[in-house]
Amino acid sequence: MARLTRRNKQGDERGVSLVLVAFSLVAMLAAASLAIDLGLLYVGRSEAQRAADAAALAGASAFVDSGCTSMTGGCVAGGTQETLARQEAETVGAQDSVMGQAANIEDGDISFNYPTPMEPQVSVTVQRSAARGNAIPMLFSRLFGVTLGGVAATATDRYIPATYTPRMADLPPDLSFHDLKPPHLQESDLALPILRAGLKMAGSTPVLLFNEPMFISQGKNSNLRYNFYYPRWAYDDFRQIMQAESQREGWNYQDDWDVVPASEFTNSAVHMTPKGEAQFAKLVAQRILTTANQP
Repeated sequence: MARLTRRNKQGDERGVSLVLVAFSLVAMLAAASLAIDLGLLYVGRSEAQRAADAAALAGASAFVDSGCTSMTGGCVAGGTQETLARQEAETVGAQDSVMGQAANIEDGDISFNYPTPMEPQVSVTVQRSAARGNAIPMLFSRLFGVTLGGVAATATDRYIPATYTPRMADLPPDLSFHDLKPPHLQESDLALPILRAGLKMAGSTPVLLFNEPMFISQGKNSNLRYNFYYPRWAYDDFRQIMQAESQREGWNYQDDWDVVPASEFTNSAVHMTPKGEAQFAKLVAQRILTTANQP
């Protein structure tokens, strides 16, 4: 006579439960270690930025100390002011630490730019990396094969003369824009392929695109041009093309061209006062936080 028997699966289910618990603990440990070490890198990045800011400010101050900003010809590339600026930037930068080590700034981490002879700029990069031999040791990620991490930050500062020729408000009756003529700007006139390539390289990393503020003239011929750089027809077409492309591609594009008042621009249509820079920086920071908090 056939007999029905009931199989006891309790032992098998316990085994499966133990395996699931083991895998869950490994995943939780990996997530916790990643969070802790990412926190370390975030702190390191902030400290590197602080050191770079201080070093760039010291380098820009050296332009004045060298005397080139008060000379008739101003500052020239390769001049003695660059040697002094490097020395000041390296000395001041080393007074800040990045994760317990003095910021190590080398000559190759400092570069110069001269928009005009009277407005020299200096850029300083502070880094801790494996290539430099001063990478940041990871605390817990080494359990999963990641032993070192790197951070880098760059700051740019420039000398702003006490007196300068204000940006042009009365404009020439000229509709030209480089070698382009009205009535319309075409997509092929813009560097959209470069934007597409950069965003493709970014992959899943969120990217914000900003159309930066500029001076908008209310002076003579301002019905033809927004400022010395841009005729209205070309700039309006540029904004329309960027808006359409951003909607089509799903780009996070911020058209902030008019968010800073005209009174906060100095000697050109794109150079802002410290107040104007702070206003725009606050807006950018808000946009970054909003993007970071999106699911």
